[in-house]
Amino acid sequence: DDPETQTRVLQLNNHINSAFYPHKPDRLVYPYNRVIANEILGNKSIENILILGGAGYSLPKYLQHNNPTLEIDVVEIDGKLTELAKKEFNLTQTKQTQFFTEDAKTFLNQVNKKYDVIIWDVFSSVENIPDHLTTLETGKSIQNILHKNGSLYINTLSTLKGKHSSFLKAELNTYHQIFSDIKTHNVSDSFDSTLIQNV
Repeated sequence: DDPETQTRVLQLNNHINSAFYPHKPDRLVYPYNRVIANEILGNKSIENILILGGAGYSLPKYLQHNNPTLEIDVVEIDGKLTELAKKEFNLTQTKQTQFFTEDAKTFLNQVNKKYDVIIWDVFSSVENIPDHLTTLETGKSIQNILHKNGSLYINTLSTLKGKHSSFLKAELNTYHQIFSDIKTHNVSDSFDSTLIQNV
């Protein structure tokens, strides 16, 4: 196999949770990560970010590689995943990065720091975000630590229409009560609105 296209994956409960190219640190495997990274790296005013959900740490590694001055805090509830990422996924800790082994909601309620960007990539299973992270209370906790002109990115697996879009619609309804400017971005090239995808 061509080393340029070799992919290392993190599999949890028989589902691929994260992936990266061992020989290409300047590339991201998943389109939704590329969308977020391009916006962050294209905005020179962004100085610090919070990522909720580490898993294989693909996105923080990529941002670290492309902007070493960016302050990155990552909250991952399972410390074993962080250690695995260090061992198998080339994750390194620098002066600009901090890793917190904690539940995301607990962290949100305790942190007294404000961020330019918050990225929410937390799942309790392959398709489910933990219920306690989808409440109005949690949304307000996020708002409290986000700078006035900051951005929140939420990764959700959903369809855009149909019966499998109910969670996305409920989530949008919750966040419309907190934030005035909300956009959805489907990263699939497909025009099929009933396709389950990263939104």
